[in-house]
Amino acid sequence: MYNICKIDSCIVWNVNCLGRLKELIITAGGENVAPVPIEGQLKNALPQLLSNCMVVGDRRKFLIVLITLKVEILPENLMPTKTFTPEAKKFLNQECCAPNTVDSIDDYLNASPDLKKKIDAVIQKAVDKANEKAVSRAQKMQYFLVIPKDFSLPGGELTPTLKLKRAVVEKMYKKEIDKVYADAEANPGKTE
Repeated sequence: MYNICKIDSCIVWNVNCLGRLKELIITAGGENVAPVPIEGQLKNALPQLLSNCMVVGDRRKFLIVLITLKVEILPENLMPTKTFTPEAKKFLNQECCAPNTVDSIDDYLNASPDLKKKIDAVIQKAVDKANEKAVSRAQKMQYFLVIPKDFSLPGGELTPTLKLKRAVVEKMYKKEIDKVYADAEANPGKTE
């Protein structure tokens, strides 16, 4: 396994690992995109709400991102629940909702169109902020998809060292990913 690294030489040599070579996304236009820095920028743009994310776009015209929201973890088996963490609940209720209307992933997924639109707008603002740091158009995330379950080791999405199993996650959500791309092709110019 090879790592992609960036070496800075100020006073002291500094080596920053940007990602794994095997994780490199090659878009339909032939541009190589390292997803890990993009995912990190997105998580840093909305740390109160976003738990994990995964950029998808290998051999596709544009990138999309799968997003998981912060939920509580069961200590006995480390499985994610559907209940938001207190930090995420507080953030959502302050930013988007009347108090105590969104307590879980199910509340978000089944929310009224107006409430879901407000929450999606907050997430879109974070995506836009992360996209500002992209060095090319090919590195910008065009759409996002909130998935109903956080990534976990027992769920099979993470390795024992907590690295993302991209192929496993892509296979798990293939139907949803294909739908986002199909909808984008059918409605060009419309963003989610």
